[in-house]
Amino acid sequence: MRYKGSFKGKDVVVFGLGTSGWAAAQVLIGLGARVSVVDEAESGPLKERAESLRQMGAKCYLGMAPAEVMRSAEMVVVSPGVPTAIEPLELARRAGASVMGELELSFMLCDADFLAITGTKGKSTTTRLLHRMLSVAGFDVVAGGNLPDEPLCAKVMNLSPEARVVAEVSSFQLETIITFRPRIACITNLDVDHLDRYPGLEEYYAAKRRIFENQQAGDLLVLNAGDAGLVELARGVAPRVLWFGMGNPGEREGVFLAADGIICVRDGERFPVLKREDITLPGLHNVENVMAAAAMAIAQDVPTETIREALAGFKL
Repeated sequence: MRYKGSFKGKDVVVFGLGTSGWAAAQVLIGLGARVSVVDEAESGPLKERAESLRQMGAKCYLGMAPAEVMRSAEMVVVSPGVPTAIEPLELARRAGASVMGELELSFMLCDADFLAITGTKGKSTTTRLLHRMLSVAGFDVVAGGNLPDEPLCAKVMNLSPEARVVAEVSSFQLETIITFRPRIACITNLDVDHLDRYPGLEEYYAAKRRIFENQQAGDLLVLNAGDAGLVELARGVAPRVLWFGMGNPGEREGVFLAADGIICVRDGERFPVLKREDITLPGLHNVENVMAAAAMAIAQDVPTETIREALAGFKL
């Protein structure tokens, strides 16, 4: 795993007992951590989960967030639905704890490359498409993240360094990364969303931009050429940028819908990827999703015939 320390005997608080917190608590208990679970709600399902975790050796606190528990934590794994600036988390930070999400924990727990997808719309479909393409190509690959009931930390523990993790990541999850570095990151688009969580659009977009925060020159960032905000965003970023979009690619490299079908432009050459009729998913937005996934797959050396085969059996 990337994390070179030991979880054995480490005081870890899991804050939030939703799907990701439930998975994270079980994984951390299995790694020998001293786990305390905190959730300020106390519904029936949470009580059942808490009782199960107590049987595994965890301490559980529902309907409260005891200050002494937060102060004693060395690490806090927070669920994505929990606002990151609440006082219990600030208390843990002031006491020196690392506060992260389940996405960061998953990244720490394995050596496999992450291929991560975010965006206001299209990220779930693009994630599933890319997972399908890599699976058909023969990769050892898992998908999860922001997908319903698909926390990653329980899936990645035994992956080899040659495996791939295809992760749908939300802005909420990106708020709590520390070292998370996808080898390929993709932003499908940016639009108005989650203004109940963020003061304004800039704060929401800033969270999305964290997907490439730790990327370096050898990594790839895949962006929508039809999104003016993303075109501007690409200026001066560390990773190499690939594009997907409609029309003439100009000087850009990536995957594009041209008059003669979907093409790839790479290293100054262009070659066909798909015919337009190969994409049976409805709507131009799904053509963009296919192009985004194809750009990421081709960057992993997936042959174009494999991409066509993967699409033939794909259903939403």
